[in-house]
Amino acid sequence: MKKKQKEEIEAKSVEELVKEIEKRQGEISRLRIDVRMARVKDVSSLKRKTDELAVVKTILGEKKAFGKDKIE
Repeated sequence: MKKKQKEEIEAKSVEELVKEIEKRQGEISRLRIDVRMARVKDVSSLKRKTDELAVVKTILGEKKAFGKDKIE
């Protein structure tokens, strides 16, 4: 994930992050099926998507832990 993408995610509110997580989980589940069915040639995209999801979940956890809507 690029630094600019990470900064954009950090700027989102908790509600937006929850929606983002749901969206990314759906993408990952579809991608897993596509990889098993050999529809995807770039298998490493699954790893990238799961890593991006982990970053979003980490940012959400930080915001919840500190009770802030936005991390400064």
